[in-house]
Amino acid sequence: MQARVTLQLRARLEERKAAEMQLRALCQLRGHPPPLCDQLISAFIEAFNNVVLHAYRDRTDGQVEVVLQLDDDAAVIELSDHGQNFDPQAVPPPVLDGELSEGGYGLHIIRSLMSEVSYHQEGERNVLRMTKHLRLTTDSPKASI
Repeated sequence: MQARVTLQLRARLEERKAAEMQLRALCQLRGHPPPLCDQLISAFIEAFNNVVLHAYRDRTDGQVEVVLQLDDDAAVIELSDHGQNFDPQAVPPPVLDGELSEGGYGLHIIRSLMSEVSYHQEGERNVLRMTKHLRLTTDSPKASI
């Protein structure tokens, strides 16, 4: 069985909480362990913040569509917007030299928490899709987090 929620949110940081609550509820509904839920929420927060702070920089009219989909095999979080586009392949991994600077780690965090991260454009719409595989094989139990 699949659980799916689609939200239309304003591109404002305070709107993020509604999606976080929905994602946590879906995790609980599907019986996923709290550490997995925390990882999904962390990845979502980083992605949503990037849309608000970068794609819609200096704009107050932005909208973000958030699709949350969970089943036994995978958790998928998709954000789409009409803000400034970007090329995630052009973002180098952060330099971890002991001196951690503020910011610049969002995409690195997302990639480290999720199994797959993809970005593409559909017309003028930016689409970020993050997938976390929950089973190692079709015959194995849920992957532990």
